[in-house]
Amino acid sequence: MRFRKRYFAIGGLAALAILCFLLMFSMFPPRGAEKDCDTSRGGKSIAINGHIMWYDVYGKKKDETPIYILAGGPGFSSEYIEPYILFLAKKRTVVLFDGRCSGRSEYTADLSDCTYENYGKDLEELRKRITPDKDILILAHSGGGVTAMEYMTKYEEHVKGVIFVSSLASKTNTVYSDEYLRTGFPPFNQKYANAWFSANIRELYGEYIANKDVVGILDHCEINYALMMKNNAKDKYDYSEKLEKSQIPALVLYGRQCDVPMADKTAAQNIHGILENSQMYGFDSSGHFCFAEEPQLFRQKVNAFINEIEKNT
Repeated sequence: MRFRKRYFAIGGLAALAILCFLLMFSMFPPRGAEKDCDTSRGGKSIAINGHIMWYDVYGKKKDETPIYILAGGPGFSSEYIEPYILFLAKKRTVVLFDGRCSGRSEYTADLSDCTYENYGKDLEELRKRITPDKDILILAHSGGGVTAMEYMTKYEEHVKGVIFVSSLASKTNTVYSDEYLRTGFPPFNQKYANAWFSANIRELYGEYIANKDVVGILDHCEINYALMMKNNAKDKYDYSEKLEKSQIPALVLYGRQCDVPMADKTAAQNIHGILENSQMYGFDSSGHFCFAEEPQLFRQKVNAFINEIEKNT
């Protein structure tokens, strides 16, 4: 009888171990889906550093400093932020860009070269192609802020200023989330995992939006789930010491209401505290998407910051 109970206990532990392994495999897939670059809804494709990427340009041939937009995730398409930043195209060139294996760009199954170091290289190559004779401004949201930090540390001479919008902090800060308890776990097949993530997007991100009028902001966003989990959970980064040497002007924005824990006031204070030449502002009625939740105030803060930079240079 004792042996039987022991076998049952061992069998139960083995089953639990297998279940945990499968769940981890589901949450952190070793490979991603494959797909072609999608320009069916507009935009263009460009080959950079061995990857085909989606981009679009507004306000071409304007004299003011061009601004490059880095969407979040990483893995998200820039569709969700596009309508809210086009006011910038009245005076300057605005470049929207879905990074390698992100959003509408080409996806490869092997994500090993999808690193922040390479994202910075891709942005520099894009700058050389589109606005080769100009330094640039960067507006980066959420996970895109890490790519902005990488670029600041490697290509400082080409950056006039950076606007961080609900950005991740200067070093890896993984935060517990109960999202899988609310939505269930993603499929093993990454094509279906991407569809699962999109289908559950309001459940996954709805609590980070204070203004419920814009709760559907991510409904039509293309997402590479495997890439997002790789960069946010597996990859490690720390730009703290390198950024302390930077004199690049920066505007650090965040939502006071219900911002994502990895990109809340604490993250904003971290960036602001490291960057000597930075300003910080918290939106009282916003969560993670202040550009959509308080668009008029967002435009005001961004325009004032950019005008100050242009005046000083």
